Amino acid sequence: MEELLNLVFDSLLGKDNQIQSLPGEDGNMKEIHSEVRSNKEDSSRFRLSMGYIEPMEFASLGLLAIAFVSISSPHDEMRKLGYEALGRFKTALERCQKREGLVRLRLLLTYLQNGIEDPWQRIPSIIAMFVAEASFILLDSSHDHYLTISNFLLRSPRVNVKCIPLFETFFWSSTVKFKTLRLWILRLLYAGLNSDDDAQIYIRNNILEILLAFYASPLSDYESKELILQVNSNFVSHACYKVALICVKY
Repeated sequence: MEELLNLVFDSLLGKDNQIQSLPGEDGNMKEIHSEVRSNKEDSSRFRLSMGYIEPMEFASLGLLAIAFVSISSPHDEMRKLGYEALGRFKTALERCQKREGLVRLRLLLTYLQNGIEDPWQRIPSIIAMFVAEASFILLDSSHDHYLTISNFLLRSPRVNVKCIPLFETFFWSSTVKFKTLRLWILRLLYAGLNSDDDAQIYIRNNILEILLAFYASPLSDYESKELILQVNSNFVSHACYKVALICVKY
């Protein structure tokens, strides 16, 4: 995975530039001057900073999602690549006209960066997966989750890295599309559980207890039960599983 991300960012950003942006203590990405390591011309034609790829295309190709996921990496260099890509994406957004899709992506980027407090901070996988998925959804105004996520971003100035975005809204939805929303958040819970730190977020928010209670209720359907079992199976692989069981029991 790390090798794949390196190839993507090398082709997108070039190998000759040092990091151009980083999150400051005030939660904003601070721009710093690029220092050229060599005089070699970068031959890549897909560099966002050179304008060869538009922000909308950058997002639709999944490169923005990759950048978001990379800042949840345990490896410092991978996170730096991700932050650099996000910094350049922000700069590219500022040069574009106010198209609806780009306005929403700007909201998403602001929501994330306002919650980042330390340089090269590692964000939880569940947060990274949420913003990565949102970066696709916000490109399509007809998507089932478009309005919910858009409204959430409008009223949420910054991400809370200790909580799971929209969990209550999606899991307990009473709308016509309640099942679609529940399955989406369950898949996100499964994909976003990749370390003991991630598992601690689930414990603090009583996610395991909520899922197990729902599993045993008459409201639960087959697909939801299957996903709950997958989340639970993923959870038991982490060291804090026994702690969670104690919390559920008492």
